[in-house]
Amino acid sequence: MKESFSDDLLLYSEEEEQQQKKQKPKRLKQTLIEGAQKQETNLVTQQWIYDLQKRKTGVLDKLRKEFECISDLDCQPEQIEGGRPVLYDEARGTLFVEMDDGKRIELSLGCLLTDGDWGVEYHLDPATVPQEIRERYASARAQRQIDQITDKQILINEIGSHRTRSELKDTYRRIDKSDPLGLDYDPETGRVSGGLVAEHMAKNFLKVLSIDGLVDFRIDEVDVYEDVALQIDFVLSRRGHNRGVGLEPDEAMTEVGIQFTIRSGADKKLARKRLGLERVKEGLKEETPEKDLIRLDDCILVSVPIEGAADSFRSWVEEGRRPGGPTLNAEARKQIFEAVLAGMMSEQEIDELWEKIEPKLAS
Repeated sequence: MKESFSDDLLLYSEEEEQQQKKQKPKRLKQTLIEGAQKQETNLVTQQWIYDLQKRKTGVLDKLRKEFECISDLDCQPEQIEGGRPVLYDEARGTLFVEMDDGKRIELSLGCLLTDGDWGVEYHLDPATVPQEIRERYASARAQRQIDQITDKQILINEIGSHRTRSELKDTYRRIDKSDPLGLDYDPETGRVSGGLVAEHMAKNFLKVLSIDGLVDFRIDEVDVYEDVALQIDFVLSRRGHNRGVGLEPDEAMTEVGIQFTIRSGADKKLARKRLGLERVKEGLKEETPEKDLIRLDDCILVSVPIEGAADSFRSWVEEGRRPGGPTLNAEARKQIFEAVLAGMMSEQEIDELWEKIEPKLAS
């Protein structure tokens, strides 16, 4: 998001804290007026954004109570609506999920923490699942809720701001009307965007690799502003790629913005994506009055022609939404893996790493 908007959200959090303590109650309106002037919106828009900021406080309060319950052996956790039962086999050191048909399927930690991106929820058995895993799952759910609220705040601000370009406003309005998963999915008709599904599949494949400890990089989400205005779908962070001044190689962190597309060859839209990404890369070097909060070392376009992503999603839904989301085929997995690491590692290093992790991937 824009650095100035991030600053406003921090101020709104401080105001909310003061409101709860009944301190300086008359200052809130002035803070909202200043936010409206800075963002070139109006008081009503900023009040809406402030109200959403209060919802984040509610999410964090609920997370604290959840942590307290997890630590209390006598506390029974709240049942998550629609959550599938998850148990832990201590002898095997493995998580299992009970499907609707009664079958038990092995569940990796990576899938447990990322399946919420596909709308799948779990209820972890307090008697068998270790405390650390339960805490990580609670944190992941809370972070996902906070990210969704933040995106809504950005959408409201960008749509309401006089300085947002009209073509960007149109995009923000379309996203605002989309489904919660951001897939343009209509459950009644089965219509879904193949491109958005493919992007989700690629990103979550990499996230699972990272969480399961199979790779030495991390995948970070981006907000809706970074997606629309900066054309970045997610960020890959890895140590040891850059040699910063005064830093040893293993201390330097490289952060690369990834724009993912299923287009390839001489596609005109792909050419426009490349041109747009070059402009973003040039913008990383410039010092402008309106700074972006995100800091990147580079941006790359990853083009992998994943066929039938929409059909894979529909089949996944019809077959009971198995852990891990819609399945990528082996070729697509390897192409994605090679493409995101190109430039960070040599071809030989990438091949050797892939040979190590491929046998460990779920089929």
